Amino acid sequence: MGKEMAGATVKKMDVEKVWEAASIQEAMKWKKQFQEDSTYIAGGTLLQLKREQGTSLPSNLIRLDQIPKLNEVTQDDGMIHIGAYVSLAECEVNLIIRKFAPLLSEAVKDVASPAVRNRGSIGGNIAYRIGDTIPALLVLDADISWVIEDQLRTAKLWEYLQQEADPNAVLTTIHIKKQSSKKQMQYYQKVGRRESFIPSLVTVAIFCNWNEWDEVGDVRLAVAGGTTTPVRLKECEAYLSGKQLTEVHIRELVELVLAEFHPTSEPFVTKHYKQQVATNLIASKFMKYLGG
Repeated sequence: MGKEMAGATVKKMDVEKVWEAASIQEAMKWKKQFQEDSTYIAGGTLLQLKREQGTSLPSNLIRLDQIPKLNEVTQDDGMIHIGAYVSLAECEVNLIIRKFAPLLSEAVKDVASPAVRNRGSIGGNIAYRIGDTIPALLVLDADISWVIEDQLRTAKLWEYLQQEADPNAVLTTIHIKKQSSKKQMQYYQKVGRRESFIPSLVTVAIFCNWNEWDEVGDVRLAVAGGTTTPVRLKECEAYLSGKQLTEVHIRELVELVLAEFHPTSEPFVTKHYKQQVATNLIASKFMKYLGG
């Protein structure tokens, strides 16, 4: 059974009780009981960020990070399965992730500080909706599972992000297809004002492979940054698919990225600047593939 917890940490966070759930069902029972006066918590870094931004915390925190299977990384014949409350630090060093989804391991290195990565979870980064790992997960074509109203649901991450966030849902697992040794490009780059300790201005991720005739096969491009929701550049992907790339194609790709990527402007950072940075990162990576 789960249990009620109390102590110095609770007092510092100005909440009345922390409930440690032993199962998803128990967590959802408490959420139904306390409703808006409660929220789920794993590592706590997302809640701390919201608190610093002026959002008041509810009286009841429901811990999810001790639920069995939700903090484990497993694999089967074709997939790896990452529990939503696996820490970001574990995602960086886990041997299964490093072998079969190395792009995610690389992306995690650019999330906040080591202290945050030790506490923060991959599920919390997704729940943030603009987390730095999301572009990498998008180009890895990740699926995500969650429980809502006692039903387990699974969808592509990019589909999940288009839905309105449900505070009653419990994220459970991220599913990623194992990467083959086929000729491919995997790329992740975060651009910020300083080091990785701050949110990105622009983040770009690319996955692309080629067939034996040097034609583009699977290709996925994702862009994000700042308060811009991460997106797949579907029109750009469709344009590249099946082509034997030339410099002419890459010049056309530049125009397509500018047309499809619509980031938000922020203080001291314009929409146009973000578009240019994203375009330059994507084009330069494909040019490098051509040897240019």
